[in-house]
Amino acid sequence: MEDPRERLLPLHGEQALARDATAAYAARRLVTAWLRNAPLSDSVKRDVALVTSELVTNAVLHAVGDDLHLRLRGAAQGGYVLEVEDHYEGRPSLRPPNSTRAGGHGLRLLEELASAWGVRATPTGKIVWAAFGDAGELGAPAPPSGADTVQSPAAALRAETGRFRTLSGSTPAPQRLVEVRLLGLPLALFAAQLDGHRELLRELELVARAPGPSDSPALVRLAHDLASYKGMGESTEEERAAAAARGESTLDITYQLPADAGPACERMMHLLREADTFARERALLVLPAPAPEVAVREWFLCEITRQCAGAPPTPWDGPPHRFQPRHPR
Repeated sequence: MEDPRERLLPLHGEQALARDATAAYAARRLVTAWLRNAPLSDSVKRDVALVTSELVTNAVLHAVGDDLHLRLRGAAQGGYVLEVEDHYEGRPSLRPPNSTRAGGHGLRLLEELASAWGVRATPTGKIVWAAFGDAGELGAPAPPSGADTVQSPAAALRAETGRFRTLSGSTPAPQRLVEVRLLGLPLALFAAQLDGHRELLRELELVARAPGPSDSPALVRLAHDLASYKGMGESTEEERAAAAARGESTLDITYQLPADAGPACERMMHLLREADTFARERALLVLPAPAPEVAVREWFLCEITRQCAGAPPTPWDGPPHRFQPRHPR
């Protein structure tokens, strides 16, 4: 069988982009120029440009580092493969749409517009790729020699504990790991809380990068303070999705976390309380988190804080489901 990698043509375009608010616009213009004479319909070209904006925006808001790389590869059959490389191990995941929030639909859009897409690990992060036209038949672009095609649980945990370590301000030196057990995690409620958390961080990162004239110094400071924390609960996304698919409403989860995850989570809890205040005062576009979501978030962070300090686990004893919607203003 012919190796799909043999059928990939050289790069049509490659460009390093600064990871800032102008990156999506610059990437869209580049891809549009690269595809100007491509044998694709205008509608497919628009699809490629739209997916480019989505992937680059996600990298700007959720990755780390100062730059990202955009590439467009051509396939012998006339299709194309778009690649966005960043310096963050966390992998995007498809979540069900949530009618009460504006976000969370990017990867669903990717599934609808691309003929295939995927993620592959690199030594410094990951590449998210999307294929268009006949390139979808090629499958994933070839990974570099020795790279993992699927992120291992260890890599996912590394990404999560790395965030705790960054947040706490400690050095990345090896340290003792603590077993943290979250007993009876309410799956639907925690998922709703995570959706709101991601939308909050998305808006605050924009505030940190380009403050508006009406943004108070206190809000800008908070946005900068929260910018280092990304992906709460990300390392257990697949485990939680599988439990929900089995019809389970709760799940026991075990982490092995560095001891300084405790102080990091305590600090995160206080910062998120401050963000709640700004949302209630309508200084943010995101809606205030309903009380049940706040409760499960604080239980999650408190459990990590307490158990890292040596306390035994306390099971969740609140409601298993979200029952208070976020009403539009």
